[in-house]
Amino acid sequence: MCEGNLNLISSVSFSEALETVEQKGSGDMAGLRCITEAKTALWNEECYHGKISRREAENLLRNNGDFLVRESTTSPGQYVLSGLQGGQVKHLLLVDPEGKVRTKDHTFDSVDHLIRYHMENKLPIMSSGSELRLCQPVRKGLGASAF
Repeated sequence: MCEGNLNLISSVSFSEALETVEQKGSGDMAGLRCITEAKTALWNEECYHGKISRREAENLLRNNGDFLVRESTTSPGQYVLSGLQGGQVKHLLLVDPEGKVRTKDHTFDSVDHLIRYHMENKLPIMSSGSELRLCQPVRKGLGASAF
């Protein structure tokens, strides 16, 4: 059973800033400012580790249910949920080609919304026939399950 700390996840909406960028376009200063604000909002998430590699993420995940969010080092602008389940590390892309945060069966307003939904309802994220339970966010700078 997962008893993660939901207080580590802020309620800042990353997708609202991304939607503003889509509406206004990224070629103007307002669009660039929105991109910066969106990245800042995500950076403020305790479980967001920035642009780290798969290997670095895997080294931070120690217990089943540990998870973190990172920016992909190989796909610019893509965000990845990395988690440990059944002793195996899973890396799930969070943003679809249309810029929406979604899982196999749901679309979410933000990365925060996706995490809160699955933690509060104690539901695994289903992807490609496997599941990932979000129990304990790995806080940046402190390593796995440092509470």
